[in-house]
Amino acid sequence: MGGFWTDSTNWSLFELSGQPAVLPGEMDKPLELRVGANGFGLSNSSVDAGQQEVAAMQMRGGVDGKAGYRLDLGWTSQKLDFKDLRAYEAGRLRWGFDLGTAFGPDRLVAFGIGLRARVPSNQTQDSSGTGLTGTLERWQPGLEAARFGVAFHMAEALTLAGRLDASADVDTLLHTTSVGWQKTLHRFVVARFPVIGLGAQFRKDDVPVEGIADVTFGTVHRMGVMKLIGGPDAQGSDHPGVNTDFPKLVSDSLRILVGMMGRYVRDEHTVRPLLVIENASLATDAFAPVPGTKDIFAKGAALPDTGWTTSRFAFTLGSRYTWEGGVSADLEYGRISKELAFEKGMKDDHPDQEHVDQGVSIGFDLSHRLIPALAEKVPEGQAYQLRMGWERWSVSGWDLQSGFLGNVTTGYEAPSSGYSPLSAVNRGWAGQEEAVGLDPDLGMGADLSRFSFGFGASFADGTLSLDGSLQVGTLAPDAGKDFDLFGWRTELRWSP
Repeated sequence: MGGFWTDSTNWSLFELSGQPAVLPGEMDKPLELRVGANGFGLSNSSVDAGQQEVAAMQMRGGVDGKAGYRLDLGWTSQKLDFKDLRAYEAGRLRWGFDLGTAFGPDRLVAFGIGLRARVPSNQTQDSSGTGLTGTLERWQPGLEAARFGVAFHMAEALTLAGRLDASADVDTLLHTTSVGWQKTLHRFVVARFPVIGLGAQFRKDDVPVEGIADVTFGTVHRMGVMKLIGGPDAQGSDHPGVNTDFPKLVSDSLRILVGMMGRYVRDEHTVRPLLVIENASLATDAFAPVPGTKDIFAKGAALPDTGWTTSRFAFTLGSRYTWEGGVSADLEYGRISKELAFEKGMKDDHPDQEHVDQGVSIGFDLSHRLIPALAEKVPEGQAYQLRMGWERWSVSGWDLQSGFLGNVTTGYEAPSSGYSPLSAVNRGWAGQEEAVGLDPDLGMGADLSRFSFGFGASFADGTLSLDGSLQVGTLAPDAGKDFDLFGWRTELRWSP
């Protein structure tokens, strides 16, 4: 219950970047079934927010190192409630699969494919407190991943892999006013294509060091439109529809990640120190829209001096200690430097932003074998663990461009008259930069403190296992009221 990187199962090109071609070597059992549920909530006197995944199922396995698969299915519900004002609720069915197959001696060459989606994805939209009349309907489906990968496994220790990814999100809000024919449709689309990833992993049982690396680069396209939908009114008069196309944003992304983990073993004690370094950037330019187009790749002339670059540099130091007598402990420290830098033409009203996120996490796992009386009474083939953890982080937001989200969102409630047509003055969107994506922000900072308490039990030599945990803590924003935090998680695993 410590950090992310001290959990060795995350040292995988599939877990790290979704590389399906490495699945044949990930699982040594033909079937593992996981069924679970989890949730978390934030609340104070003004806001209640939360998410629950009440039906999460995963099947995965491998066949003699020649094939591997993973199937996921889950229903997620989300809620954001501004007390005495308005509330938002969303339901999302998420499903996906990844398949990989290997050929030749020692899995020399492997191929994999994957597809993951979020559909249907609906959100209720309450108009109370917004000054709007009528009804609001919202849909947010998404293609979370469509990917193809190839991997080469060499010298029984080194894996080299490449992949091609694509993903997309759609955010649509339909506002029907109290006058039936007056409808306003707001739609944003984000497509990430092409995204290319190159990865490498080194792991050998008799070598006390393992490493993992991933380089991912690609292009992100974002477009939006507001449509005033016309039609006949009660008197039969026809009202024409009007389209307002928003600026097209094109971003080039790059991420480089390198991690190393050592292994020192002496008698019954094992220490695994680790170091992970990550560097990422996203350079965005704005273009005039192509009116009426449905081509996500189409763009008009570049808007002068309208662009920005976000960057982050992160490193993590940590270690995992294990004693075969029944104790394991994790310690992890991380630091992330974030920067948002604007082009010269935007600096007058958009000063550059910086934020440093850093934190520490500690976790302990204690076996029933530490207590001699319990060790004698627990039947052979059974095991029980008590887990405890604590983490404290200073964080800022990282969702920079408004207009699309897979989570509950609150924007696009402005009436149609609130938008300005594209012009040369103030890049054409005076007062509406945030709504159309021209006002990125690192987000408000906050301090997170959280305690975790959990248990684990396994039966029949690990064939059946059960895990559960609770989290309590606080989230203290730089401005505004503190939030109380509560979370929970349960999971049942079966592997014959």
